[in-house]
Amino acid sequence: MSGIVLELQRNVLDPSIDVITLLRQAYLISKKLELSEFERWVNKELNGYESSDKIPDYRILRGELKALNPYRGWIPIMVDNLQVQMELSKHHTRNSIPSLVSLLKAEKGVQVNIPIHFFANLGLRIDLGLPEYALKLQENAVEAIMETVRNKLLDWSLLLEENGIIGEDLRFSDEEKKCADKPQIINYTNNFFADASNLQMQQGTSHSQQHNGKQNRS
Repeated sequence: MSGIVLELQRNVLDPSIDVITLLRQAYLISKKLELSEFERWVNKELNGYESSDKIPDYRILRGELKALNPYRGWIPIMVDNLQVQMELSKHHTRNSIPSLVSLLKAEKGVQVNIPIHFFANLGLRIDLGLPEYALKLQENAVEAIMETVRNKLLDWSLLLEENGIIGEDLRFSDEEKKCADKPQIINYTNNFFADASNLQMQQGTSHSQQHNGKQNRS
C-alpha cells in the first residue's frame, strides 16, 4: 500500500473526488500526526465555523446588495456611505463544505437575506418600502472556496512529503511524527485567517442565513 500522504496528493489531482472526501482523508493524517491546528481547521471546513471563529481569507466573499421589487425582481440598492457600502457587501461564509456543496446543487442564486432592521441598527435609512433585502453572491465565488481548500490540501501534503512524512500502510513512524513537529508544519494554518469586520452580516444570527434562493429565517 502506498503512503497515505501520496494518496492524498493523487486524490487532490483527481477532479472526480470531492473536497469532502479529501478533508476526511486530511483529518485522518492530521489526527495520526497530532497536528491539532490543522485538524481543527479541517473540522471547521467539514462542520462549519461558529460566530466566534476567525474566518479564513478565502471565505470572505463580496456580493451585491439588492431588494426584491414585486414588479421588477431583484434591484440594486445603494448606501450613502461608500465605506459602509463596501463593508456591507462583504460576507464571512461560515457554512460547512458539505452545506456549500448542497447549496450549489439545489438551484441557481446564492444569497444572504437581510432583515430591514439590520440597516436601522447601523443608523442607515433604506426607504424603498420593499419587503425583502439580500446580499447576492456569485455562484463561482462559492465554488472558489472549495477549490481553495483543495489547493491548500495539496500544498500541505507536499510540505509533509518534503519533510519525509509519507504514512505507509496508514501508519506514521516515530521519525515521521518527529519531523511533523516543525514550526512550518505546526503553524501551517496561521496564514489562512483574517480579522472579522464589525459590520459583517452574521450568518449565525436568527435573522440572516445563507441559502439558495429561498428565505430561511428562524
